[in-house]
Amino acid sequence: MLASKRGLPAATAGIALTGGALTWALGSWSQGRRGFARTTNFRLGTALVAVLIALTAVWVAIVRPLSSERSPRP
Repeated sequence: MLASKRGLPAATAGIALTGGALTWALGSWSQGRRGFARTTNFRLGTALVAVLIALTAVWVAIVRPLSSERSPRP
């Protein structure tokens, strides 16, 4: 969607996928270690997802604002 609708290069759009994969692996590793209680893992994971969604929205708004005069790639 970032590449086709917003016109971002594929490499830039791939950063979101890479971040998602790395945080998924970190969460899986943390859950498997049983270092924290399940409730703590849930709370930390939810907070991390919320922060990363907000940062992604801000980053996309700065890189490619909706009011941009350039049209997205077809």
